[in-house]
Amino acid sequence: MNQEGTVDVARTAARTTRAPSEPPLTPGENGRPVTPLQRQLAEPERQRPQPIDALRLARRTILDARRLDMQALAAELGVNRVTLYRWVGSRDELLVEVLWSMTRWRFNAIWAGLSDQVGPRVPEGLRQWIAITVESPGIRAFLYGESELAMRLLTLDSGGFQPRLLELIRERIADDIEEGRVNSPLPVDELAYATLRICESYIYLPVISGQPTDPEKAYRVLAVLMPPTDTPTPAVAAEPPAPVRPRRNSPRRHP
Repeated sequence: MNQEGTVDVARTAARTTRAPSEPPLTPGENGRPVTPLQRQLAEPERQRPQPIDALRLARRTILDARRLDMQALAAELGVNRVTLYRWVGSRDELLVEVLWSMTRWRFNAIWAGLSDQVGPRVPEGLRQWIAITVESPGIRAFLYGESELAMRLLTLDSGGFQPRLLELIRERIADDIEEGRVNSPLPVDELAYATLRICESYIYLPVISGQPTDPEKAYRVLAVLMPPTDTPTPAVAAEPPAPVRPRRNSPRRHP
């Protein structure tokens, strides 16, 4: 206040207003904590791609039926190839992660839709999965366009895909057995491995023999392998006895 007791408006305004040339308040200047969303909104140009972005972009590339090119992928991500390879390891490893992420998501979605089905669910679930796999243009382009690489990555234990798929199938078979849906004399591990190999055989039928993939045939074989509980348990053949070698007569000794 001045001597007359009135407020000096000009001086008050100078203290409370910000010069036009100053930047606007950024999150945190008011003393409140900054959320990750506010930080990204305030500095969008500083957002950098992450390894998960490489997976998502590679998955979209495969689904678009395009060959996965690491140089083009790095350029689209805005990183160099050294960074991309440090993130994903190699092209083969990235392909495995892409295909496994799609397989796990798709099969779990199929499985959720089979909760009300009576009897074994695994044969029907795998029938649907095989059909969706071979009908996808992007997956077909990879499986049959790079067939040698696909079989090496997806059907060998060393590729990293097969052990995870085997474990997924084993868990689902165990669920069916535990719920009393399946009647099989085979141990669950043997049943899961046989099931996996049957699925692989029918998926790669065009590559192996030139015949078209038939999910219905795979289903019929799997249904026999995993009969419902109201079916009599088939006997497991015992191992054949070891062959008996004929005994040689020792020569007679004459006195």
